[in-house]
Amino acid sequence: MVGRKKLVLEFILLILLVATGLILAWPELLLFSLPFASHLLLGIVLSREFRPKLQAERTLSSPRLVEGETLSGTITLKNRGKHRVFVGIVSDPPLIQFDRVAILKGERELRIDYEIRPKRGLYRLSGPYVWAADPVGFWVWEGVIECQAEVWVYPRTERVPAPLFSPRITSATPGGAKSRCAGPSGINFYGTRPFLLGDDPRRLNWKVLARREELVINLYEEPRAAVITVILDARAEAYAGQEELLEPGILAAGSISQALLADGHRVGLLVLSGGVEWIHPGFGRHHAEKILLTLAQVELQPTEAFPTLAFLPWEYFPKGSGIVAILPLRNEEVESLLSWRGKGLELLVLGLFPSPRESQDELENLAERFLRLETNLALHRLWAGGVRAVPWDGKAPLGLALRPLSREKVWSRA
Repeated sequence: MVGRKKLVLEFILLILLVATGLILAWPELLLFSLPFASHLLLGIVLSREFRPKLQAERTLSSPRLVEGETLSGTITLKNRGKHRVFVGIVSDPPLIQFDRVAILKGERELRIDYEIRPKRGLYRLSGPYVWAADPVGFWVWEGVIECQAEVWVYPRTERVPAPLFSPRITSATPGGAKSRCAGPSGINFYGTRPFLLGDDPRRLNWKVLARREELVINLYEEPRAAVITVILDARAEAYAGQEELLEPGILAAGSISQALLADGHRVGLLVLSGGVEWIHPGFGRHHAEKILLTLAQVELQPTEAFPTLAFLPWEYFPKGSGIVAILPLRNEEVESLLSWRGKGLELLVLGLFPSPRESQDELENLAERFLRLETNLALHRLWAGGVRAVPWDGKAPLGLALRPLSREKVWSRA
């Protein structure tokens, strides 16, 4: 026991001893109370002059890691004063809770090593929460010793094939989208045209020349970069009763964004939660880290401003760009997605749905069957409207679910 409670307890004990000795006229009891009185007086004098001089230092194995990786940390608490201090480290918020108590003499230190696996998010560490008491234990100080640091825990991602896009408008830079314009360079054969003065003779179609005695050259589909926005629905209303689908949705958004960036596209991110978190389309390593950091801080939040996706402003989507929508498939969102497709946007949908559960309750099994029928109906309506959509339960490999979107031909050759 330390602090004010100890001081009050010793004072009450001293009063009881003195009062008992005086009432009973017992000198031996009065003599027995002298050590308590001297200890109490000495403790009060020393505690008034006591001021702890503590300093904290922190080392981390890495300030940036992926969810599931181990973070190793060390906290060193040093006593810069001359007096002996009774200290206890309670926690290092918000990462870890622990309880270590030690007696630090002047210029001594206490070192604590720990290993944890933090969840995704941005952790701003202010310093360890410490309490310190004087040698007698009458005075206690507690608070946070400043030792600031930041830990970024990115969400997990999987290596997946980049979805195939053929948007109506592409940029001039090389990328993974198929341009609707043909050119002399490329990978996939597009067609032929008559030879013109100035064309490269290496592009001649020698088979046509041998068969028809005509000079024609080969044309190829030129891979170009496209502007693609990844939309993650994080509204609490959309996940009612299915909150466990948010983590697979975050994994899918991060994995698809990384695949599209590696394919040469300009990728943006739009997170629909309590508000709208929008990252303008860009490219590069720094942009990829910005997307992952935004996804690391996503939480389910209710919203009244966007009851459906149709209320999103069109300024977020450049004309002729592509969209990857990741959301739980509901019938009320199908009309919004079809309206986007009708306005010329290339749209891919990854529908999140819960995996089947075994239950002995017939009502729960019936509700699950209705939910699956609703999901299948939404998928059928999307495909009928020209929107490519695939379901994913979060347990199967994401690359397997995205395989139809990465191999399917979107634009027929003219």
